[in-house]
Amino acid sequence: MNKLLIIFGITILLTFQVCAKEQPSVRPAPNLADFDIELAIPSKITTPLFPHRKIDKSQGGWVHSVFKLKSNGKPIDVRIIDSSPKKILDKSVKRALKKWHFHIPHNHSEEREYQYLLELKYE
Repeated sequence: MNKLLIIFGITILLTFQVCAKEQPSVRPAPNLADFDIELAIPSKITTPLFPHRKIDKSQGGWVHSVFKLKSNGKPIDVRIIDSSPKKILDKSVKRALKKWHFHIPHNHSEEREYQYLLELKYE
């Protein structure tokens, strides 16, 4: 009986430790002025899906991306430069950005790269 209680107690302890997993911390977002890349201004957006199982909604995060723009304002060659928490929001934001449209600047070239910082804060 004592062995059964000890095994049961260890199982509960291990389960609690797995469930009480520490959430990744969020670093401050970068200052986009520090990068020599033009800032993209969105004209049509869709909200990225939040990966509930990987991060607490109250925590939020950010993703810094770089991409080129087609003449119709759709982003192509989307790359994630940095994010916090690391890699948790990347896929979701990249998928959403591909559906967005951005304003085309007067000096636009399809070879020029643009940047965008998406901050996710759910309340």
